[in-house]
Amino acid sequence: MKHLIFFIILLSPCYLFPDSTKTICEGKTFSKGLLWEVKRENSEPDYLFGTIHLDDPQITTLPDIVEKTLLASQRYVMEIEMHPLAMATYTERSRLSGEKSLDQFLSQQEYLRLKKLVSEHYGLDENVLRQLKPWAVFTLLSRPLPKGGKILDLVLADLARKGQLDTSGLETMHELLDDLDSLSVSDQLEILRDTVKNFSILEQQLAALKEKYLQQDLTGMQNVSMSGHSDELLFERLMDRLLYRRNARMLDRIEPLLQKEKVFIAVGVLHLPGERGLLCGLASRGYQLRRLY
Repeated sequence: MKHLIFFIILLSPCYLFPDSTKTICEGKTFSKGLLWEVKRENSEPDYLFGTIHLDDPQITTLPDIVEKTLLASQRYVMEIEMHPLAMATYTERSRLSGEKSLDQFLSQQEYLRLKKLVSEHYGLDENVLRQLKPWAVFTLLSRPLPKGGKILDLVLADLARKGQLDTSGLETMHELLDDLDSLSVSDQLEILRDTVKNFSILEQQLAALKEKYLQQDLTGMQNVSMSGHSDELLFERLMDRLLYRRNARMLDRIEPLLQKEKVFIAVGVLHLPGERGLLCGLASRGYQLRRLY
């Protein structure tokens, strides 16, 4: 089996998905661009921005047009609510229930390898590791070590607050965790085993995704994301639960926002492209989209 890598950052995951490398929807091509103007004819524009959930200064240093567009809006809407209660909810629901422990789901060899990996790279104590659900561990392993700063989504949130914008989330933390918990234990374990096995590849993939992001290259990011899976049935199950359904939910919640105040919406960049992505979804509902950056 080849590696099955999912680039999942902190609380707000970017799920990789198989789709065409150039997406055409309603006669438009959405192959490049992070910041999009969204409007209907004779209406004020709103904005949709693709983020990558990293605290890397190259990512979090905002281009002027992104900062100005955000501050010209009335509301900042992020992908997932990230207030203290939401963070506490994540911590609580990432733990196994009852007398269960993670080592019971893995062979001794698998568990020892995992314990060594999380200790060396993340400083995670074994007592904590044993309490975690498999999805909580593979999300941890699928993100780089923090650099000590705030991820891009929170940098945007801080700027929005300084500009006295209202702030809200498209999804609740409970909704995201329900989606993760809906994965079968066997699927969670398969992803965890594969992530551990191919841990060294993650750094290379992250570097490639970061490079394509800085180039505003949606097609390039799709190409990188498509290179990391081999189990097609598992991949499709995950994409249905963790990308496609979320995209549909986001789209239904975005449209009412566009009809009210002027909004700046920021979601993980891989939610934007694809025939079932947000850009095509908005275009199919009659919105005009124009790339700004």
